[in-house]
Amino acid sequence: MNDSPDPRWEKLTTAARSAEPRDETAPFGFATRVVAHWRALPPPSLAALWHRLTLRAIGLALAILLAGLAANLFLVENETLNPGVADEIGEAFWLQ
Repeated sequence: MNDSPDPRWEKLTTAARSAEPRDETAPFGFATRVVAHWRALPPPSLAALWHRLTLRAIGLALAILLAGLAANLFLVENETLNPGVADEIGEAFWLQ
């Protein structure tokens, strides 16, 4: 393992320590402008809300379908229609 410090790392950390702190506060009135812009937007229509809900429901149904297909492909041991019933009634039913 190399224990000697990298000179580039030392140079960068020294520069970071000597840098002036930045002012990261929001400008005056920023929150007011954001809220005013939000309130100026028209409310979403019922059709748009229904469209968004429908797309999410279709996505969920597709995810459930894919999970079922994956479980069917990877967990099924036998590909025949025989359900593996060992009793006589089940065998008689499947033979008819």
